[in-house]
Amino acid sequence: GYTCHKCPGYVVHSKCATRVDVWNGRELEGLPEEIEDTEPYVVINDTTIHHFSHKEHYLRLNVTCILREENKRCNICTHPISLHSFYGCMDCSFILHKICAEFLKSRWHVLHNERLTLAPSNSSYIVCDACGIISNG
Repeated sequence: GYTCHKCPGYVVHSKCATRVDVWNGRELEGLPEEIEDTEPYVVINDTTIHHFSHKEHYLRLNVTCILREENKRCNICTHPISLHSFYGCMDCSFILHKICAEFLKSRWHVLHNERLTLAPSNSSYIVCDACGIISNG
């Protein structure tokens, strides 16, 4: 999920943080955009990335969607990988849905005044401050 470094305990799960159909009514036209390093990864080659959430190793893209272990879960959203394209670590069991790997590493959310930062799941349950649903990612 996405957490706030200034507000201990504030967390929004990745599904709520990345929704585009939520608006706080504030008009941003004419305001300068913030320029920040929010890109989630560096491209190594066509199928390999270096993701900010797993700095230890590179991740390789798997588009065949064949995963031998059915219980593998994404380290960002914690949902099963199932039949989705994913990035898997070449050296350990770290794994991300392709779409989750593309989430910006930090973003503004309309329900909070501070920038939120994407954090890999630590497997503990949280209550999303946007929707109130219990989640672990």
